[in-house]
Parts: sequence; structure tokens; C-alpha cells
Amino acid sequence: MENGKWKMGNVGNGCIPSDSESIQKFPANHFIKILSKTDITIILLILFSIIFSLLFSFKRKANSNELIIYLNNSFFIEHSLHKDAEININDLATLEIKDNKARMSHSNCKNQDCVIQGWSNNQPIICLPNRILIEFKNQKRDKDFLFITQ
Repeated sequence: MENGKWKMGNVGNGCIPSDSESIQKFPANHFIKILSKTDITIILLILFSIIFSLLFSFKRKANSNELIIYLNNSFFIEHSLHKDAEININDLATLEIKDNKARMSHSNCKNQDCVIQGWSNNQPIICLPNRILIEFKNQKRDKDFLFITQ
């Protein structure tokens, strides 16, 4: 149909409008009128929870000063993130510490997920096949009170 209003176009197998008047404009405030008060409340709650979660996670990142390596669910070694080092974990994997971050630079496991994870300073690094866990923690511990009884 080529009467001036519609003509065949290159978009799929259908027609495209030939003049700008035939294209309806979608009013911006139309979307807001569709939402009820409950919908808006739910959207706001979701946004606030996302913002709160992000703020909490950024706060945790700043506190990591040292790492603890566990092998086979047992303590292996504790090391500061402020000292650059390369730690060999029982010839299973190699942990590299540099610029207050750590990464698994080598692992003899098949899937290499721990190596692919890359650098981290607060998210744990886990190598399941080798049963290795690298946990980050704050060096400034809460005050523990020791009660001595006689």
C-alpha cells in the first residue's frame, strides 16, 4: 500500500510509516499512571536495599588487612596483605600477594576457577578440588576479654 501513508520498507517483511505524523509518541507520564502505590513502594524498597547492600560491601572492602589460608579445613598460614609475597600451598597452588590484593596465580586443578577469579582483597578465594580456602579479615580485632579464674 503506497498511498502516501504506508509503504514497503526494509524492516523485516512488514511496513514502516512514511511520515512522522503516523508515529504515535508515547507520553512519559503514561508509565507512572499505570503503577499503583504498592508497585512504587515495592520498587523503592528494592532500590533502598540495593543501595544499602552496596554501601555495606564497600565498607567491608576497606577493612581487609590480612588473609588466612586453610587447607583441608585446617589452618595453613596467616599472612599480611601489606607484604608482597608468593606462597606455595603444598605444591597444589600458588598464591600471589601484591598491592594489598591476592590472587591464585597457579593451581593444578582441572577447572581453574580460583585462577580465573583474579585479584581480591575481601571476597574469599576458593579452590574446591584442592580444598583450599583463602579468607580475608581485618587485622584490628574486636577487644576480647580474657577472664582468668583461680
